[in-house]
Amino acid sequence: MSPFPPPTSVPVGWHLDPQGSGEVRYFDGHRWLPAPGGAELATERDPVSPARVPVRVGISAVVVLLLSLLASGIGLVVGIELGFGDTLSLGIAMVLGYMPVVLWASISARRWGTGDLLGDLGLRARWVDLGWGPVIWIGAITAQIVLGALILAVDIPTVSNTEGISEMSGQRGDLLVLAFGAVVLAPVIEELVFRGLLMRSLLGVMGAPWAILIQAVLFGLVHLNPEAGLANIGLVIILTGVGVVLGVGAHRLGRLAPSIIAHAIFNAVVLALVTSGVLEDLV
Repeated sequence: MSPFPPPTSVPVGWHLDPQGSGEVRYFDGHRWLPAPGGAELATERDPVSPARVPVRVGISAVVVLLLSLLASGIGLVVGIELGFGDTLSLGIAMVLGYMPVVLWASISARRWGTGDLLGDLGLRARWVDLGWGPVIWIGAITAQIVLGALILAVDIPTVSNTEGISEMSGQRGDLLVLAFGAVVLAPVIEELVFRGLLMRSLLGVMGAPWAILIQAVLFGLVHLNPEAGLANIGLVIILTGVGVVLGVGAHRLGRLAPSIIAHAIFNAVVLALVTSGVLEDLV
């Protein structure tokens, strides 16, 4: 009895472009995904690295986020001026601040990926991520403490980006909306933008260290307060360090869920300390 002949079809996975472009394309067992130029997002088995997202997509995601945050601030002020109340105004601001990013990510997945938002963008989670998230958070908080100590040692001007939050501690509705935004929405959206679309796009044109550093710097810059002037220097440095840790976690694990969990814990702890007044007692 003769043995079965070896398979002749192309195996599922990443391969050199059969059309000779020199790039890598994904074969799903039935068809080749679009060639570079209509570059596709990575599949869920390869959600973050190597990147297959055009750099313009990652940069555009950051621009969309910045414009959305600007619209969010305007919406908050306008809502309060129109008498909507703080709670409703906060809700409107969060929709304006985050919904455009979700729409852009969905468009990106359909244009450059398979159309599966969760799989294309690396948002599928595993149970083990519940363990990896706290580990990455410990790394992030360690980076914050070390960089904070260095900033104090060399007297670099710094400012907190939590000013004004403590004033809402007695208003339950405001606090609940704020907590949902800080602990749920912000971690998902910011990880999707910086460790998802941006970092993946950069990984397509440069090495991982540079891609991780650049996305981290932009992550820090997005959080600066224009009214604080030079006091933003310390804040950007600290959040850049946090961004590096989150970026390394997302890159090494190949998905965003662990960094989202770490980001959520980070924000939750900060929010709890600020609203409880603990930080004021320590100062």
